Amino acid sequence: MSSASVVDSIGHLAIRTRDLDAAVAHAVETMGMRETLRDGATSYLRVGDEHHSLQYVAADEDGLDHLGLLAAGEAGLAEARSRVAEAGLQVVSDGALDPGLADGFAFVGPDDVTYEIYIGMPRGEAPFSPTGLRPSRLGHFTMHPKDPPVVAEFLQTVLGFRVSDHVGPDGFFLRCNSEHHGIGLFRGRGSLHHHAWAVQSLGEIGRMADLLGDQRRRPLWGPIRHNVGNNIAVYFLEPAGSVVEYYADMEHILDEGSFVARTWDADDSWWWSRWAEWRPEGFRDHGLMPVAR
Repeated sequence: MSSASVVDSIGHLAIRTRDLDAAVAHAVETMGMRETLRDGATSYLRVGDEHHSLQYVAADEDGLDHLGLLAAGEAGLAEARSRVAEAGLQVVSDGALDPGLADGFAFVGPDDVTYEIYIGMPRGEAPFSPTGLRPSRLGHFTMHPKDPPVVAEFLQTVLGFRVSDHVGPDGFFLRCNSEHHGIGLFRGRGSLHHHAWAVQSLGEIGRMADLLGDQRRRPLWGPIRHNVGNNIAVYFLEPAGSVVEYYADMEHILDEGSFVARTWDADDSWWWSRWAEWRPEGFRDHGLMPVAR
């Protein structure tokens, strides 16, 4: 297997929803996004100057449509194509799923999750509205695969991720760049549990908690500081049923040559909380199942 880089960063997320208008309103009014384009049953929303970081697709059921990963240039995209073919994974699109991308392809990984690997997303032009609290970028996903070690192996061998932390036998935090994790894995029903968006500081996380209160809502969990990754986070629900995380102050791993993945006891609450032992009942029950291709 080649050691060439494959994935540069977490790119975008596509969710199917039974209530497109409610999902878009939440993205705009709570998360501060801008709708770049409404193309029939699909809304494209952005947080920066790229065309979109989040898509909502009107559908008969809520679900995960696909995860978008930005390739490490043309060479990374070519390497991804080669590794997917070598692994015998099902390619569902020889070209990019999303319109306007310079190049890309999509395939089905473990648990029927569709991944789009791409380059060359166009830039958005519409100005931002002053509503909500806009994050700076999409930072990571946390999945609940049926067999986490299998998915962790896939992410490493096919997409070039590296393990930052193990939590017991079934918990993995993996990175594709210097940020501590781009994907987290914990055993479950095969769902996407949450998608996490970076903000600048604890102050902005507090502002999100206040904004939820202004909307007569409360966070699912937090603000809290995790020990794994060191990030401060607050969690809340979006209309399709997935969990949204806003986070700041994530650990960066710069010593790639000497870093050794750490191991945490899954039964010791210290790995997930430095500030309080409490974790909300039913927190892991939320999430979206992938749409089978």
